[in-house]
Amino acid sequence: MADWTTADVAHELAMSEDWVREHAPELGGYRVGGPRSPLRFEPGEIAAYKQRQRLARPRARRNPHRPGPPSAPRGVKLVPLPSAR
Repeated sequence: MADWTTADVAHELAMSEDWVREHAPELGGYRVGGPRSPLRFEPGEIAAYKQRQRLARPRARRNPHRPGPPSAPRGVKLVPLPSAR
């Protein structure tokens, strides 16, 4: 399996190539040849990054102690509350 370019990783992660370059160390990016050579990424490292992100994302839970506003069923008219004086 061939290593991926910055464009490949950007497409896989739905991010810009600039974002990929900025995050290359955490994505496992490396350069072959010298400090100005193009970045390369191993597909397995990108898959591992995606898995870490999936595990790090908190699950959205509804707080049972704070319910949303009550709603009336359709077609039902509510009786107005007496005003406070």
